[in-house]
Amino acid sequence: MKTIRIFFVAALFMNALSAFAQTTNKEAAHSGIYLTLANFHAGKLTYEIDCSKEKHKIKLHDFAGKAYIDVIHDGVKHTLQKKDIYAFVDCDNNVFRFFNNSEYQLHESLAISIYSKQESQSEYKSFKLVDVYYFSVGDTGAIKPLTIENLKYAFPDNHKFHDMLDAQFKDVTDIAEFDTFHKVYRVNHLYQMSLQ
Repeated sequence: MKTIRIFFVAALFMNALSAFAQTTNKEAAHSGIYLTLANFHAGKLTYEIDCSKEKHKIKLHDFAGKAYIDVIHDGVKHTLQKKDIYAFVDCDNNVFRFFNNSEYQLHESLAISIYSKQESQSEYKSFKLVDVYYFSVGDTGAIKPLTIENLKYAFPDNHKFHDMLDAQFKDVTDIAEFDTFHKVYRVNHLYQMSLQ
């Protein structure tokens, strides 16, 4: 019985230690604005904070449809035009790219950049938020809905890629799948395979 108690206490201690480590790692997050694509690639944030020690507000004005954001940093309000900003990162390490006055969460930045945006869809008499997936060619291309047709138009001369898309995706909901084996979204893996 004493051995069981010692094991139980040790298990509780390990769980607490694990939770502390996860909290510590999460607290290492930084938030701020990537003014340019070069800043994004260099990891250089403007109005940067260490989320474990500081706070600031990034007001996106989405519902009002405004073309600017407000950043309240060190008690000072800064207004920035969305068209002049590449992206921002929040305290959960989520990166959002601005395009046409909206922000899209960036999931993967490769030949095909993958994004998502939460949008409301009607369901009977109510609405629910769902993740809708988008893509751009590279980091700066126009953001478009992630569909087989849009991918074909984005790469009009890559017929091997077109055939691979048709063969791999029978259902449009599959197109946003992450390939856990190759550690990339499936469309990026197919695109790389089409170049070989």
